Amino acid sequence: MYLPVQEDEIELKNILDKINSVLSELKQLELSRDNRAKFESIAKEFKDRTNNEFTERLLDKAIEEGINHMDIADAKWVENNISYIKENIAQLSIEDCETWRVKTRDIPLYLKDESIELLKNINLMINDKIKNSKVDGIISIFKELDEDEKERCLRLLHQYLQ
Repeated sequence: MYLPVQEDEIELKNILDKINSVLSELKQLELSRDNRAKFESIAKEFKDRTNNEFTERLLDKAIEEGINHMDIADAKWVENNISYIKENIAQLSIEDCETWRVKTRDIPLYLKDESIELLKNINLMINDKIKNSKVDGIISIFKELDEDEKERCLRLLHQYLQ
C-alpha cells in the first residue's frame, strides 16, 4: 500500500521523532550509568512508556549494558577498596586505617546495596580498631610513667571525667 507523498512525509517525520526520542532517552541512560538508582529509575520510566518491540529491544540492550557497566565498576571498586582490608585488617596500622577511611568516605553511586553494606561493616571494624588502639596506646604510655607521673595523670583524667 502506497501513501500519498504528504502522508509519507508525515509518517517518516513521526518515525524520526520516535527514533530521536529513543536516542535521547538512551543518552540519558548512558549519562546516568554511574548512578545506579537514577539509571534504574530512568530505565523503568522509559520502559513503561514504550509501546513497540523495536524500542523495547533497544532499551533492554541499553539497560543490560548499563547494569553490566555498573556491576563491573562495583566489583572493581570492592576489589580495590574492601577485599584486601577485610582480609588483612589485623595487620593494618592505625595510619593505614585512617587513610582507608578518608579514601572510602565518598561512596560511588554505582555500588550495589550488598557492597554498601559490606563497606559499612568494614568501616565499623576499622573504627573499632582505631578506638581500641588509642586506648591501648594510652595504657602503654601510662605503664612507662614513674609513680609521680602516674598519680598526676590519674588526677588529670579524673578532672576530665567530672
